[in-house]
Amino acid sequence: MSVNWGQYDEIAMYSSDRLPISLACGVPHITNYQPGYEHVFNNIPGLFIIKSPQEALDVALYILNLTIEQRNELGFQAAEYAIKHLEATVIYSNIVSVITEQLFDNQATSAQSEQK
Repeated sequence: MSVNWGQYDEIAMYSSDRLPISLACGVPHITNYQPGYEHVFNNIPGLFIIKSPQEALDVALYILNLTIEQRNELGFQAAEYAIKHLEATVIYSNIVSVITEQLFDNQATSAQSEQK
């Protein structure tokens, strides 16, 4: 398992690359909550979002009390999710799609509105 506590609690949806790297490595990951995580990192297998150091300890103990097979399965599911949704080429492709949509679809809509 991996555990991290972010340093920038005041920045909504801040996350370091440790989160996707840990998941992609196939280990359960514990991280502190940042505003917006419920929208971006909701229901990811193997990811545990906590709000206090005590909760981090409780989750770590929970994970350690799972069988090795259960921990491995959590890690496998986390890696599958990371590869499918958080891998760099997927993220950058999504960014390009949004930019293209915003730039070109909005321009086409504006041009159609002006023609009417």
